[in-house]
Amino acid sequence: MLSPKEDKEKDKDKDKDLEKQEISGSIIDAVNKLSAAWARLDRVENQLNSGSTAQKSSHSKIPTVVKEYDDLLSSYVSPMLEASLLLNESTVQELADLIYSLLSAIRSYLLLSFQYKKPQDDEYLLHPIQELTHELSVFADKHKNSPNADLLNVISKSSPIFSWITSPNPSQHLNQNRGNFDTALAKVTKDIKLRQEQFGMIDNLSSYFKNLDQYLIKNFTNGVLWNPTTGRDAPPKLQLQFQTRGTYNSRILPNQFKSTTDGNKMYCDHINGDKQIELENDKKSLFILRAFNAKITIKGKPAALVLDGSSYCCITLADGVGSVSVIGSDNIDIQSQLGASSLSFERTHKCNFYFSHDGTPLELNVTGSSEIFLIDGEDKIEIPSSSKVRIKQGKIQTAIKNV
Repeated sequence: MLSPKEDKEKDKDKDKDLEKQEISGSIIDAVNKLSAAWARLDRVENQLNSGSTAQKSSHSKIPTVVKEYDDLLSSYVSPMLEASLLLNESTVQELADLIYSLLSAIRSYLLLSFQYKKPQDDEYLLHPIQELTHELSVFADKHKNSPNADLLNVISKSSPIFSWITSPNPSQHLNQNRGNFDTALAKVTKDIKLRQEQFGMIDNLSSYFKNLDQYLIKNFTNGVLWNPTTGRDAPPKLQLQFQTRGTYNSRILPNQFKSTTDGNKMYCDHINGDKQIELENDKKSLFILRAFNAKITIKGKPAALVLDGSSYCCITLADGVGSVSVIGSDNIDIQSQLGASSLSFERTHKCNFYFSHDGTPLELNVTGSSEIFLIDGEDKIEIPSSSKVRIKQGKIQTAIKNV
């Protein structure tokens, strides 16, 4: 017969087993959805970048080189993301989200390079990849207090490798930039007892790089070249279409809403469905992170609103707002009849800002974004991609500079 203490321990073990089973079920669903997401990306490019129906049908087949890249992602990256779920720690999942977005952007660039002739200016297409790579390089420094800091440090060291997409000799670039990652990996493997899930992440990432090298030697000995023979002429607004920040966590992981306050900053993470947010005072800055398919009403006037890594959201600012920044998001509607002092859009696709313009100058900064509209009643103004402009009397009055 078990003692009361042993009974308690047995119950705890049962609870842990049940929790593992629930997580495991979520992971199976997550990985299935993730695999489908890789496969769906080519349809997104075709829908948004193609011209006529005839063009779409003749170019809808995924090139073999892209299929081989998808196989690499499914074989090594999907298990790495699966391991990140088991760690059940927000910074690790945020890192998985970042890697997911970065690899999706690279895949999009590869697919476009086979579908089109080289655009007159293709440098701007690389901006999202370069920005995400930079975010990865500084990620560990920003999260030094994470319980998985050693793991974050190893993965952050891999950031230069992802720039192979810009190199005239990708395999050589990969091998020249693996040094820091391999050194950090050897150190953490030797000196620190890694949990199985932690090792699963970095081991799969290391295997991905090894197999990526063979893939690059086979397919890109002279770098990623555009298609001068059978490619279509690139449209003026050719864009990378990839899974933006927050996509992996918000669309695939069963995360729960949480709200925290830090001084004059309020953070709302993982919003789904209808949500009303009330601010205690107008001095607070409001950060909405990883919202998906959400209808959000904000009462009180935030000094600043930052929307990051969110998709398919409608936000109503009942009492106006100071400034608005939208980062790495898509399909967003923001309504503020009392206007705003400034707007900023970075790596954002399809965003409408509804307001009532009283003639006060409104400054906008748009970087690496597309289909950004200001709407005042029947007046609708599209803001040029990668630009900084001033709106006055309902018109783009002054182009301050091109970014």
